[in-house]
Amino acid sequence: MTALLQRYNVGPRLAAAFAVLIVLSGMIAFIGYRGLSSARALADNIVHQNMVKIRLANDMMNANFIIGTQLRNLALPYAEERNDEFVGVIKSARADYTKAREALYALPASPQDQAIRAQIDSLRTVAKGLNDQVMQLSIAGKDSDAIPLLFNKASPATQQWQDKIAENIALQDKLAADASAVALKSMDDSRKMLVAGTVLVVLLSSALGLLITRSLTQPLSRATRAAESIAGGKLDNDVDTQASDESGRLLKAMSRMQLQLRNLIAAQTDMAKRHDEGQISFRIDASAFPGDYGRMANETNLLVASHVAVQADLARIMGRYAIGDLSDTMHQLPGEKAVFTDTMAQVKANLGAMNAEIKQLAQAAANGDFSARGDAERFQYDFRVMVESLNNLMSTADGNL
Repeated sequence: MTALLQRYNVGPRLAAAFAVLIVLSGMIAFIGYRGLSSARALADNIVHQNMVKIRLANDMMNANFIIGTQLRNLALPYAEERNDEFVGVIKSARADYTKAREALYALPASPQDQAIRAQIDSLRTVAKGLNDQVMQLSIAGKDSDAIPLLFNKASPATQQWQDKIAENIALQDKLAADASAVALKSMDDSRKMLVAGTVLVVLLSSALGLLITRSLTQPLSRATRAAESIAGGKLDNDVDTQASDESGRLLKAMSRMQLQLRNLIAAQTDMAKRHDEGQISFRIDASAFPGDYGRMANETNLLVASHVAVQADLARIMGRYAIGDLSDTMHQLPGEKAVFTDTMAQVKANLGAMNAEIKQLAQAAANGDFSARGDAERFQYDFRVMVESLNNLMSTADGNL
């Protein structure tokens, strides 16, 4: 996995990791939003539909209860003077029922709701017709006909009507309970998915962080060790890599740097070997090295050329001195190189003085003066021996003469 990550630059790696985390976080947020929205919709349905339907159905049942009570009051012959009051209450209760029914039927209805509403209306039509007959008989004073009709037909029909309304209430209770269970399950599922998603994001972010960190720190650690080794003069560090990211390119650059340094050292070693073998004209090919490496090679060539030039100048002047030409003088060299100039000047001075002594003795012998002697004390070693030998020659010649 680390090798795969190292094929890409750090920027794309981090961007991909953040993109994955953002997508996962967005999915978690969406899951939470969807769960809450679902629970909210179910709660709204419970509050604004099921509970309202139950309330309106209860209002319808209350209205029917009032109607039933007033029908009994109207049918029983105990307070006939209040019949108009009982009829007014019945009409008011019927108006309340109609109002509640219209409000109930204005709400959205499922096929099951529509079916039970049709049954309620059907039972209402039957019960209302019977109740109207009871009212008419009671108002007409026919209590003996009204009471059997009330208890034998009207009341049972009204009870069936009430039972159907109660069935509708039970249905709405069940629907509300089911919706509540679904809402709770949706919230519970959303909670579980949020927890699982959060754990997944934490684990994935930790894994990505670890992998990306390792993909960066491992090659950087190798590069650091290689740089420290190169600084310490060790140029055979293992910096080979197949990575193509920034750290991989750093290792490859360090590998090329090591190679250039080794090549430069090898070129210097080869030049030293060739000079030891006498090929002092050999120079490093500075054009084979880029940038400052080429400048270092060129500076090395200039240094070697400078020393070779001094040696060549020494050989040339010594060659002239060897054939007796003392007219050439070595140019003054700077710094510690001045020892060559001073030495050659001393050689020239000694050879000149030796030449002067020989000329002086030769001229004296030519003039017949064999008493002349050279100043041997001015010279050392073989030069002194040479002057002393000339002096002995002059002395022998003078004695023989």
